[in-house]
Amino acid sequence: MTVLFDAWCAFSPRTRVLCWGCWLVVLSTLATCFLLFPGRGSDEALNQQRAANRQLRPTLYRLSGALTEPQLSPVSQTPPFSPLSIQEPDVQLLHWQPSVQGGELAVKAPWEAMVSLFGYLATRGMAVSGFSLKMENNEQVLTLTLESFHEG
Repeated sequence: MTVLFDAWCAFSPRTRVLCWGCWLVVLSTLATCFLLFPGRGSDEALNQQRAANRQLRPTLYRLSGALTEPQLSPVSQTPPFSPLSIQEPDVQLLHWQPSVQGGELAVKAPWEAMVSLFGYLATRGMAVSGFSLKMENNEQVLTLTLESFHEG
């Protein structure tokens, strides 16, 4: 890098001004060409994509209209969550600490039952926002921080 700088400084001021002027003319010419004659290929690609979108639009409208109100599951059909009614096999409730948004649930369960426990909580409208897993007396204790899907 120092060699290039030394070579540039070794030129006479007249040569440096001439080089600067040539670069200015070349860059100005390129900028003018790009402004006056924009790329033709990009317009064609954009037009093709617009045409493809126009063909997909009726299909999307039909699909969005296919979901009518009776098909959507209303919130009232979600069974309420109760930590005392956990009916998963091999899951033992250790403690439940309720809070405004949901609560903290601690259960003792084997690996196989933990998977079904997450599904059970989802069907009851509860989301898991945090968890911890630890071993106590050769048994796994899963502590979950729960929040309700539906505020209020």
